[in-house]
Amino acid sequence: MAHSERYKSLKKRSIIFGIISYAALFITMVVCLIGGGINFNAVKDGVQVFTDEAKTLFLSMSITAIVGTVLTIFLKEGMRTFIWIVCVVLSSIVFGPVGMYIVLGVWLVDDYVIHKLFLHFKNKLSIRKEIEYDREDNVREEDTTSA
Repeated sequence: MAHSERYKSLKKRSIIFGIISYAALFITMVVCLIGGGINFNAVKDGVQVFTDEAKTLFLSMSITAIVGTVLTIFLKEGMRTFIWIVCVVLSSIVFGPVGMYIVLGVWLVDDYVIHKLFLHFKNKLSIRKEIEYDREDNVREEDTTSA
């Protein structure tokens, strides 16, 4: 069955916004983890950058982020907010208040714009699939009754 131009357009948009949305989430998390890993044992002007408490918090949030990522892959939608919260906490530890506000801004844009567009096009694509399936089914019925 050949798909309509509308179907192809919806599929393309769904894929594009899905990739952008999940890339924003996972790239932000990876940047926070790498930034913290680089500064983990760093010493600046004879003073350790991370205190022992900050190291413990960073390690626990890193493990939480990794577990959340695995769950997100399997659950698809359920853990996104959880991972974003972990990213905000990690960015506040690693990059300070400015980094935290940048991650918070990325989260808001992703959650309220990009991911909503992804879900919108995904739902429209599902509806379009049903419409095209019904049309194909009606054509088959007409062919069998006319034969």
